[in-house]
Parts: sequence; C-alpha cells; structure tokens
Amino acid sequence: MNNILQTDNYTIFKRIDGNRQINKAQVKKLADSIGEDPSLALATPIIVNDKMEVLDGQHRLEAMKKLKLPVSYFQVSSMGLEQVQSMNSATKIWSPVDYARSFAELGNENYKTYLDFKKKYHLSHSILLVYLSGINRSTGGNTTPAFKKGKFKVGE
Repeated sequence: MNNILQTDNYTIFKRIDGNRQINKAQVKKLADSIGEDPSLALATPIIVNDKMEVLDGQHRLEAMKKLKLPVSYFQVSSMGLEQVQSMNSATKIWSPVDYARSFAELGNENYKTYLDFKKKYHLSHSILLVYLSGINRSTGGNTTPAFKKGKFKVGE
C-alpha cells in the first residue's frame, strides 16, 4: 500500500460520506490546468483509503474523468472523514456550511435544521448558532469548535 498506482477505471473510487460537495468551478479550473500540462496529474496523486474512498483529491479525480486521463492514486489504510476534514481544512478551509452539510449527510437532524434556516433566512453562522440554540441557553455544543465536531444541538 505504499506505491503510487495508476488507473483509468474511475468506477473503483468512491466518495466518502460526509465529504464536501464537488465544486464544479474548481473541477473546471483543475481540468484547464491539467489539460495544459498533463504531468501535473502525475505529480499530485489522489489519496484513498482501503475502501477506495477518496480522502484527498476528489476535485482532481473529477478533472481527470473529464479529461479522460488516467488517475494516479496512493492508498492508505484506516483513515476516514475526520482525517479528510483535517487534510482539506489545511488546503481550503471548511466553512460552517461545509461542516453542516457533512453532518447532515450523515443523518444529523440538527445540522439539517441549520441548513434549512441558512437557506431560508440567509443568516450568518454566529446568528444561527444563537437563534437555533435558544437565547441564554448553554448546551455545550453550540460554539463553533463544537459545531465542527458534530455536537451542535437545536434548542427546544
């Protein structure tokens, strides 16, 4: 599992539940860049776990599919969503909405409610935390760091 491998069989790769959504503009930007210099794709393999879930490089994978070029990948074991969040936040910071979508996709109703209110009322993250948790209510999970760990709770 320590070698960089290559394939044109895109179906072996899976999206890890809870990862950020694909940004089409980012895919286009990468495809344009790789199209001008295909060696860039070899220099930046995607990282997958032992289940072939993409941990890092889902946008590069989509760009390679679009260009019909082989995908270079590196396989590691025993990594999941927490490591994805950590890796991705170092390259492009996860927004509160990214975290909310991640936990909502995993079935957390509190984050689904957060997203519904965000979409309907266009409120800031801090206002949503206060509003949805109840004024002067401390649940222990309604700070931004706790929000990022999936501990956000809508007040009763």
